[in-house]
Amino acid sequence: MKILVLYRSASRKKRNTIEEHLWCFKKYSSQHAYHYVNVLTTIPAYLQYVQYDGIIFHYTFCGTKVTGIPGKWENQIKGASSLKGYKVAIPQDEYDGTGRLCELYRTAGVKTVFTCFEKKEDYLKAYPPGETGVEHYIPVFTGYIDEENAARYETMTKPYAERPIDIGYRARKLPYYFGKHGQLKYEISVEFQKVLKGTDFVFDISNTGDKYETFLGNKWYEFLLSCKATLGCMGGSSLLDRDGEFKQCVNDYIQAHPEASFNEVEEHCFKGHDFNIDGSAISPRHFEAAITKTLQVLVEGNYAGIFKPDVHFIELKRDFSNIKEVLSKLKDVAYCQNIIDNTYEEIVKSGKYTYRSFSETVLSHISRYKPNINTNTFRNTFFFKLIGTWLTIRETIIMMLLAGIGPLLEELYKTNLANKIRKNKRLYQFLSRYLP
Repeated sequence: MKILVLYRSASRKKRNTIEEHLWCFKKYSSQHAYHYVNVLTTIPAYLQYVQYDGIIFHYTFCGTKVTGIPGKWENQIKGASSLKGYKVAIPQDEYDGTGRLCELYRTAGVKTVFTCFEKKEDYLKAYPPGETGVEHYIPVFTGYIDEENAARYETMTKPYAERPIDIGYRARKLPYYFGKHGQLKYEISVEFQKVLKGTDFVFDISNTGDKYETFLGNKWYEFLLSCKATLGCMGGSSLLDRDGEFKQCVNDYIQAHPEASFNEVEEHCFKGHDFNIDGSAISPRHFEAAITKTLQVLVEGNYAGIFKPDVHFIELKRDFSNIKEVLSKLKDVAYCQNIIDNTYEEIVKSGKYTYRSFSETVLSHISRYKPNINTNTFRNTFFFKLIGTWLTIRETIIMMLLAGIGPLLEELYKTNLANKIRKNKRLYQFLSRYLP
């Protein structure tokens, strides 16, 4: 099959999980031919000259719906309807701005959504069929196990007792428009920092602030390899904000009241709406910890029925009432090593939760529903190869631009000049369209 993958990346440095997810199709289903196109401004018009079997809107493409730049989303999806092939979308962060995703599905003719919503009532609420034209909803995870990384790090793992850090964790304080559930990751870090202070536990826990550090590339795996245990919970949000109304209200209220609590903001901006959807989902971090044989301490939850308490993780009550019991269990080396070994055998070694299986699921679906058109004609193959050659050159140019212009732009947007540019609507739209 001839497959087009549309994505967006305006940075040379990416999180490991983004790279793994994006390139898994070409990496693990290499029997197909691919065009990967980085859509920095708008979809290149020349792509319409190729009849593809399938077109994938990757979550990095879908995710720019939240940029907030006037006209940027409309410009980015322009031309999507002209593309030829069976269209599927793989969105994430589906609790925020789903109205714009519905616009993409409707105008582009997306027929299948690989959604992170587990429950039918939730994905139908986010993407009503009558509003979108979507015919198939297939629940998937936000990330999977990369087999190459699993094999690489298996030889680097050390037993639980030999790791220098007892508990390692990174969490960012999410805005209040992620709902109550979205605050949980940060609350875990605060609670454990408070309890561990003055104990003999060696911990490396940081959150939003001067000490917060984001690990890019393989550095996150390397950090986990040094930790006996890590913390976590289900990812996602508990607040569906289809049109950004709650987000705008929260931002405006926080600007006027910087010290406002979550309860105060909820009362003012989205009273009675929190938990209007179950946007919780398994995080790639759960699989990454399994790969590195790092014990997980997770807040109680269903974890898609895959990770089970006292089998694959130590359970932490949502109100943290058993935190001392958890710390006591972390001292039991044999108990902890047994959980780690169970997790590795049943989660990693099983092969059920790999990017290979994910890519096969997506591409098998495309193969089943793709148009009954011969895409291997001389003309189509000629244009496919010609455009493929140009895309290789184009990607090289983009990477060179990002290497030189990217850091400059990052510094520019930290200055007061950036604020002046934002206020000049026409200039801002021009720069947003033509600069990466």
